[in-house]
Amino acid sequence: MGRAWLGLWGLHDHDGRFLGRAGLRFTELDGDQVLEIAYTLDRPAWGQGLATEVASALVEQWRTRMTDPLLVGIVDVENRASANVLLKAGFTRVRQTRFHDLDVDVFELARP
Repeated sequence: MGRAWLGLWGLHDHDGRFLGRAGLRFTELDGDQVLEIAYTLDRPAWGQGLATEVASALVEQWRTRMTDPLLVGIVDVENRASANVLLKAGFTRVRQTRFHDLDVDVFELARP
C-alpha cells in the first residue's frame, strides 16, 4: 500500500503551466536511507503559499498511507523560505550536514 505513493510528481496550474515538482522518495543521507519530503517550485510560483500547501498534503500522505516512522526534509542552509515551510508543516530542525556538495539543514517529523 505505502510504496505506491513514492516518487516525484509534476505540479501544473489550471492552464497546464508547469509550476514545479514534489513528492516523497527515499534518499541516502549520511549513509542512511531516509524517506524525504521533496519539493521544488519554479520562481513564478514562489510566494503564493503553494509550497506550504504541497508540504501539508505530502505530510498527510505519509501519515495516512505509509508506515515509515520518520519523514526527513533536506534544505539548503540559505533557503530560509523552504525551512519555514517545513517548520509550518510540523518538522523540527535537527542538524546541519553536507548533501550533494551543499551545506544543508536536516528537518525531521516523527510519528507520535
